[in-house]
Amino acid sequence: MAKFCSQCGSELQEGQACSCQELASAAEEPVVQVDEESTQEEVVVQEETVAPAQEEAVAQETKVAAAPATPKEPSGFSKFFNEAINVFKAFFKEPVATTIKGTKKEAWQSGLMLLVANILVLAIASATITARIYSMGLGSISRLLGVRRAGGFVLWITTFFTTILAKALLYGALAGLVYLGIKLIVKKELSFLKILSALSVATIPLTLLGLAAFIIGIVGPSFANRIMSAGNLLFMILFYLGVNEVTDADRDMSFYAIAASLFVYSILTAIV
Repeated sequence: MAKFCSQCGSELQEGQACSCQELASAAEEPVVQVDEESTQEEVVVQEETVAPAQEEAVAQETKVAAAPATPKEPSGFSKFFNEAINVFKAFFKEPVATTIKGTKKEAWQSGLMLLVANILVLAIASATITARIYSMGLGSISRLLGVRRAGGFVLWITTFFTTILAKALLYGALAGLVYLGIKLIVKKELSFLKILSALSVATIPLTLLGLAAFIIGIVGPSFANRIMSAGNLLFMILFYLGVNEVTDADRDMSFYAIAASLFVYSILTAIV
């Protein structure tokens, strides 16, 4: 006797199962269609979005790497030391112009370094010349009396520190005298820092001749003293030119004020 499927009515053989239910389940499952063209467009858009960002990042890194490093500006001691060296070099080409320029700029910080160098050189030269004269004179006496020479080193040390103190006080006194002279005689106010700047730059020839006196003083101390005197003369001339340029007053009255100050300075130098 023939059998039929209770669902679809299809005729079935003996022991055969109908597959209508499996086909119905498969038909109900949604078919997902992939739009290959839209997928490719999305990928292209993503690549186009990412590429400029990467290029910009690489360009920024390259720009930072290629940018020249900003030189660090020296500060404090190194800055003023470099300025003092530049003034020292410029002095050899234009001594008067450099003195006047330094006075107008009030470059007293770098000027202090020139002043300290000058005082140290003069202290060494003076101590060497004094010790040399002492050893030469005492040597003659010791040979006559049979006395052993001693105290040369102590004299050198004493003269060295005494000269440092004396020169510092003399330079300070000179700057103060010029300031008062300009104020009282010329009736003008002149910045003390300008006076200090002029004084500092004007010591350059005295420093150089002080080095020469130190070297020569080892052999001929009397001739070394003449070199030091020439250095003092050049110092006073340059100092006068520097201060007189920035006084902004009658030249004759300015001359009297500065000349009087230098005269008193010379007397004090002889006494000290």
